[in-house]
This record gives sequence, structure tokens and C-alpha cells, in this order.
Amino acid sequence: MTPGARIAAAIDCLDAIAKEVRPADAVLESYFRKRRYAGSKDRKAVQARVYDVLRRRARLDWWCARTGATPSDSSRVENRSRLIADLALSDKETPTGISALFSGNRHCPPPLSSYEMDLAQALAGRPLSHHSDMPDAVRLEYPEWLDAGLRSVFGPDLEPEMIALNQQAPVDLRTNTVKATWEEANASLEAALVEFEPTSLSPLGFRLSGHARLGGLPAYRDGLVEIQGHL
Repeated sequence: MTPGARIAAAIDCLDAIAKEVRPADAVLESYFRKRRYAGSKDRKAVQARVYDVLRRRARLDWWCARTGATPSDSSRVENRSRLIADLALSDKETPTGISALFSGNRHCPPPLSSYEMDLAQALAGRPLSHHSDMPDAVRLEYPEWLDAGLRSVFGPDLEPEMIALNQQAPVDLRTNTVKATWEEANASLEAALVEFEPTSLSPLGFRLSGHARLGGLPAYRDGLVEIQGHL
């Protein structure tokens, strides 16, 4: 997949997630099951983009609204606009570079509309999280109605706690000793070219460092390992 095709796929996935009641990971799994042509690097890139946009959604929407570069007939931020904002704010992509990704060529998103080009230009060089007018609920990505409750619980630790909650959680696996030894599970994961390291607190665990599809791992499918909380 080209970079533009990956952006188009991310938009499709975000649109599907918005319409579904299933969790995002289930929607992504279903999306790629129907698109076997997408390689592992493509899947990882698209999944990373989708999850990043979901984690940054409040800030991206705030910036889109602030620029005023949104369709006159709708106050709802579209996922295309979120992707444009994410490319400008997170990737520091230029308006010219964003326009190249939205080229309308095969598998790429349709070309930017006039307001979308205005959005890309308005956000060029802007910081994602740092602006004196940005409310804490937006900057730290939590619902505004939870503000008082979170402050009463975390007090001065509100910011580091919210930042930590918005990070990608690691995936830990535990050896199912009924079916395999740690060494056998380790060998199966290595054969599947999975990036992982032994867990520090348990001699039976593995911490994945990449975006492995658990459903596609023989070790998981055959019951040699199971999902576990932090080990």
C-alpha cells in the first residue's frame, strides 16, 4: 500500500468504528480480514494511525473547530478532517505533502476540498497539545464532565495520570503450562517473528513490543499462551 492508500484505509476504519458497536480492534480485524492484499507493515501502519487519532481526538477536534476551516453546513468534524489535522499537527506534514497524500490516485483519498486545504494551511506548524486556550480536558483527553471527579481523585497528579492512561498499553501473555512449557511457547513466538521480551515479574510471561495480531499467532490460537494483565 502506498502512503496515500494507508491514509484512505485509516479513514475507512475510523468511519467504520464510528458506526459500529463493536470494539475498535474487532472492527480493524474484520476490515483487514476482507483485504488480504494488505501486508503486515500496512496493517501495522494503518492500525497505529487509527489508534493515534482515537487517542488524540479531543485535541484534533479542538484545533479543527478553532481554525474555522470546517464545512459551513456541519459542525461535526469528519474523519478526513481529523486525518488532515493529525498529519499537520502530529507528523508536521506540510499542506503540499498532505495534498500529495490526498491525490485521488488509485486507492488514495479524493483530493482536498477548498476548506480542507484551508485547514491544512491553518494548522501548519501548530503544536498538537500546547496552546494557552486549550482546556485541560481537551489537552489531557478526558470528558469535560469528569473534570471535577478526576481532580478530587488525583489532585496535583491529574496530568501525569491522564497522560499515562492515554498511552498504548503493553500486551502481556502468560504461558499456559497445561499445554506447553515457557521454552515451547517462546519458540513458537520466535518462529512467528513476533517482537517480545520476557516479563520482569513472572517467569511464565511475554510482553509484546509490536502490534501482533493475536488471532493469527499459532501460540495463541493453539492455547500455548493466554492474555494476561501486567506481569
